[in-house]
Amino acid sequence: MEYLKKFLPEDKFFIFNCDENNLINEIKKADVAVPLMSRLSSEIIKNGKNLKLIHQFGVGLEGVDIKTANEQNIYVANIPANKTGNAYSVSELTLFLIFSLLKNWNEAQLSFKNRKIGYPLGDVILNKKFLVLGYGNVGKAVVDILKKFNVKIYVARRQIKNKSTKKIQFITFNELDNFLSEIDFLIVAISLNNNTKNFVDEKIIFKMNKDAYLINISRGGTVKYDALLTALKQKKIKGAGLDVYWDEPFNPTDEILNYNVIATPHIAGSTTYSYELMAKYMARNIKRVLLKGLPPI
Repeated sequence: MEYLKKFLPEDKFFIFNCDENNLINEIKKADVAVPLMSRLSSEIIKNGKNLKLIHQFGVGLEGVDIKTANEQNIYVANIPANKTGNAYSVSELTLFLIFSLLKNWNEAQLSFKNRKIGYPLGDVILNKKFLVLGYGNVGKAVVDILKKFNVKIYVARRQIKNKSTKKIQFITFNELDNFLSEIDFLIVAISLNNNTKNFVDEKIIFKMNKDAYLINISRGGTVKYDALLTALKQKKIKGAGLDVYWDEPFNPTDEILNYNVIATPHIAGSTTYSYELMAKYMARNIKRVLLKGLPPI
């Protein structure tokens, strides 16, 4: 909100809690709704009598009933990750999770508290094999940053549209089984939709080798919770790095966090760099819709 105010100083901003009944009542006042982590159901949207635009401050629109918005002649827009520094910010957080897992960050913190020196032993990124699941804006940014290291990268897509290089090999989702046992990291970067919900399930996770890690920077629902929990419990994989969860905010006492998991509170895209550009992009669309009657771009 503070970033948006820089570009829309004359406008009024309100923050409401996510309770559906509260939103049904409060949304009547709004010209623009920014859902963030709230769900905008059909009933909520129908009560937005003055609504002209629903604009996500980021990419995810899975919580918005777009069909109802279209029926109500309300524009729906998001912010492409490649235009605002969001994808780059996510790629850096991905590196943080990778190195935190390689250096046994959770154990290192215990060693520090217990005044232990030189333990635990860590590992290096050198010659590691990465499989990036999805090649949208975020997936591309992750691949670009990984290319700077001496690693092997596999990229899985539904259809191969890119030529493989010495460092990057493109494969299809149907070929995953041929590579899961040899990779060191599986990085989930697919968008969440009806086709990808619980896509990373037992059939995928249990085929990874026991020294491999899973990192999810997409949406919690792309990874099947029970499959990941079982894999961590039974040490079918070595650990996980999570920035997104099945329910948010996530329960900090959840059982899955008892294992080797590096957890961050959905902050991959939350940087001063990306927020400045995202606010500028959104403010431009708000002015287009409210002042000029034009669609967002």
